[in-house]
Amino acid sequence: MAKAVPVDTLPDFKGSLVWVFVSVSRPSKLENVLVEYPEFGMEGSRLCLLGRRSENVEGQWVSDRRITVPWSAVSHFIVFSSRDEYFDRCREHARPKRSV
Repeated sequence: MAKAVPVDTLPDFKGSLVWVFVSVSRPSKLENVLVEYPEFGMEGSRLCLLGRRSENVEGQWVSDRRITVPWSAVSHFIVFSSRDEYFDRCREHARPKRSV
């Protein structure tokens, strides 16, 4: 059974985009999702991260699906302060490596 998480220890995601890595059925497997407009809420008796699932599809920003992620399933996360920071990081990651 998951331990209760005190509200004052939860991260403040307000105004951010959060790349969340979620443990799924197999413990060694992780899924990930980008959450826009993240906030914490309860779904039944479970603390969850709520927001909109976001992605860049063929150059178009899509953020139209509500998502609920049980906080107990979150393995780790990366916080981006804005869409611009997210896109900047994506461009950095996509750059080809230079040979030395």
